[in-house]
Amino acid sequence: MIASMYEVYLAIQYVGIAVLIAEILFVLNKQASRLQVILLCTATATLINYIGYLMEITASSMETAIMGMKFAYLGKPFIALGMFFFVMAYCRVSIRKETSALLIIMHIVMSLAVFTCDEHQLFFKSISYIKEGGFSHLVCEPGPLYLCYLLLIGCGTTVCVWCSVGEWIKSKTRVEKRQAVYILLMVITIAAGMGVYMSGITGGYDTTQIAYLINVVLLAVSVFRYRLFEVLTLAKEKALNDYQDGLIVVDNRDMVIYSNSLAKEIYPALTTEDYKEVLEEISDHASTQGNLFYKKKVFTIQKQPIMQEGIAYGRTYKIIDVTDSYNYATRLQSDVEQKTRQIKNMQSSVIESFANMIEARDGITGQHIKHTSAYVRILINGLKETGTYKEILTDEYIATVIDVAPLHDVGKIAIMDQVLKKNDKLTEEEFDAIKTHPKVGSQIIEEILRGMESEEYIKIAKEVALYHHEKWNGTGYPVGLRGSKIPLCARIMAVADVYDALRSKRTYKESFSKEKSRQIIEEGAGIHFDPVIVQVFLDNINEIEAVV
Repeated sequence: MIASMYEVYLAIQYVGIAVLIAEILFVLNKQASRLQVILLCTATATLINYIGYLMEITASSMETAIMGMKFAYLGKPFIALGMFFFVMAYCRVSIRKETSALLIIMHIVMSLAVFTCDEHQLFFKSISYIKEGGFSHLVCEPGPLYLCYLLLIGCGTTVCVWCSVGEWIKSKTRVEKRQAVYILLMVITIAAGMGVYMSGITGGYDTTQIAYLINVVLLAVSVFRYRLFEVLTLAKEKALNDYQDGLIVVDNRDMVIYSNSLAKEIYPALTTEDYKEVLEEISDHASTQGNLFYKKKVFTIQKQPIMQEGIAYGRTYKIIDVTDSYNYATRLQSDVEQKTRQIKNMQSSVIESFANMIEARDGITGQHIKHTSAYVRILINGLKETGTYKEILTDEYIATVIDVAPLHDVGKIAIMDQVLKKNDKLTEEEFDAIKTHPKVGSQIIEEILRGMESEEYIKIAKEVALYHHEKWNGTGYPVGLRGSKIPLCARIMAVADVYDALRSKRTYKESFSKEKSRQIIEEGAGIHFDPVIVQVFLDNINEIEAVV
């Protein structure tokens, strides 16, 4: 009987190792996100633990068994820690950096305590070696640090259960509730595995091995089967909630995870769980580009994929009011001004939505667009008053530059979260990735504004996005333009962008004072910035500061 159970134990270890290796390879081939990084770390820690425990139960001597146990504990403490971070991230519970660092240090101390257990009795008071029927395992008497370790896991598990239950209660859709249940199951599985092992009914076999394997598999399913996190982050920001047309967001499993008020008004079935037929109807409208008639209005439905780095996360359906264009033939003269306003509103909506989405991903306060747009308006009007560049600064040019200023960082949509939201200093490779956003932004602007505005409007918008990181002395990026070869709109944007960055608090820095920020801009004249624009900035510093 013992021999047969031993074979079962071995099979569990081998299967676990194979599953974990496959899962780690799968995660490595996916686009990085915060949750996926946590999954990768947790799976890696579990794999280390599995390999170490396999060494222990197949050991032929006490020395080999202890070596296996030490190796296992290089990963074991971090499995529960990874689970804790995952649950907190999912439940949107903010953890201070100091707290996260303390937890990591405490778990590192636990690993080191086991690794040096030959030299002290802090983690284990005593260790004995037992081999029955070919099944080798260590029997360890807990020391004070081991009890602290159990207390730490117990506290973390309690917090995770509390947050998971709270998330389930707050969930409004079937998908959200199912996701919360998955999270709760993961937490309970770890606690159950630990409890069974501590009871001693397994004859020395560590049942947390099974619990950890189940836990990591559930974790993988929750991230990759239900791609809820990335899609909701993309779809439920303020910009899209305020989107003036109808909007429906669908994930890769054909589940509607978001619809705004207009979409629900037109399709009430979206508020129920039985929306399959309605979704097919919406898809047919989008495919045939047919018209939808509702309350004396005419709508058209556009389907767009939610793509990033070549990976599809779902799709959106936009229900756009085209009543005016539909009746255009009979109201041609009276509709000219109204149609122009509609196009302008659509354009402004697109610009605001993209800009706010980028701010949400970048982790900044939501005031960057407001501030920089105001600074650009003050600078360009002040520049016109000086009479400089008067051949360029027409009323139409000034209005266009002010209008497109919010799009200057739209290219950051293509930057991965782990780079864009990094709090520490960027590596050279990561900074190179950041430096791609001007070119990507220019390409995005070409796509979103094509057919909506004049070529000149699009040209200025692209120049603001593409060249606002160029420097007067030619050391900027992405092209390395020098002096007046940098478009005027981009030179203005550069001063506005840098000044707001200096005056604003970020996760990686405190805000600079008015005097320090003004000094940096002034010292950058002829090096980073156009000297003429810097002088306008200095002349209008009080009006600019009134915006902050």
